[in-house]
Amino acid sequence: MQTVFGDPEVMRFSGAGARPPAGTLERVRGLIEHQHRHGFSKWGVEERASGELIGDCGIQLLEGGPDVELGFHLRRSAWGRGYATEAAGACLEAAFMGVGLEEVIAIVAPGNAASVRVLRKIGMRPAGEREALGRTWELFTAVRYRAR
Repeated sequence: MQTVFGDPEVMRFSGAGARPPAGTLERVRGLIEHQHRHGFSKWGVEERASGELIGDCGIQLLEGGPDVELGFHLRRSAWGRGYATEAAGACLEAAFMGVGLEEVIAIVAPGNAASVRVLRKIGMRPAGEREALGRTWELFTAVRYRAR
C-alpha cells in the first residue's frame, strides 16, 4: 500500500497527505482494527486481471462517528480505468445491503473533480460543506432507498 499512501500525487487531496512507510503500516493496522471493532472498514482493491493490490475503498466512521464515510485511494496506474467507480459502487451497496446503514456520506477536498465524478456516478449527491479533520470539505450523501 506504500505505492498508494506514500505517493504525494495520490494523496494530495487526502487529509493526511502522503505517508512514510511507518505511517502506511499504522494506517493499515488502523483499518484492520476498525474492521474488527465495527464490522466494516476500507478494504483492499485488487485488479482482477493481475491480482495486484491497487488501492483501498470502503466505509469507516468519520472522526469516530456517528457519520459513516465512503472513501477510496487508488495508485496512479489505476486511474481512469473505472476501478474507483466500480469499487465505490460496490462498497456503497455493501453499506446499505450488507451493513444495513441508512445513510453514507463522502467528503471531498475542493478541486478534486475526479472523486466528485465517481461519487455522482454511484448516485451520491452534493449536500453542501462539512468541517472535518481540521478543514472544510465538499459533502456528498447517499440515503438507502426503501420501496414503499
